[in-house]
Amino acid sequence: MREKFACRSLSYITEFYSYEAKDLEKLKYGLEAFYSFVTKMGTVLLISVLLGVFKETVILVLFYALLRSFAFGIHASSNLACWLVTISVFGIAPFLAKILIIPDFMKIIIIFTGILTFLLYAPADTHKRPLVNSTKRTRGKLLSLIALLPLQVIILFSSNQIISNLALFAIIFQIICLLPITYKIFNMPYNNYKNIKKV
Repeated sequence: MREKFACRSLSYITEFYSYEAKDLEKLKYGLEAFYSFVTKMGTVLLISVLLGVFKETVILVLFYALLRSFAFGIHASSNLACWLVTISVFGIAPFLAKILIIPDFMKIIIIFTGILTFLLYAPADTHKRPLVNSTKRTRGKLLSLIALLPLQVIILFSSNQIISNLALFAIIFQIICLLPITYKIFNMPYNNYKNIKKV
């Protein structure tokens, strides 16, 4: 369905606009990503309504999306794997956020780990979306660190334990998505821009 959606959308778009082959490939990738995001998040939110954690799930998704938008990171090797990970992570984490009491020293460790990970590895690319432009990589790193700031403030100063936990989980999930060892575990290429000629 994802492929059909992207192809039909491309067919419709190219009736009105003309693109070069490389731009069409990027557009198709974007359409596939959009389709995957909408269907997966729709399913996750529906499940969260049924389980009574809709508000917590929405907050977690927003926190994670803020970081992911600039830091990027690993994608699952298959659509099925992506479904399983998405539903598992966003299905379980809201429940944990409601029951866990995380000590302050652990929060500080996670925050510093996040800063260090973002400094070293953000933004992390994929073989389908290599970050060839060095200026864009530098800007992505800066923006991802800026995006990290409001979550740090929430974790350190919010009196709402659930919101604080959700911010922590978003950072932890993004750390995992950035680490080279995660790419290695799932046998995915890392720093893909190094294997592509600069344009």
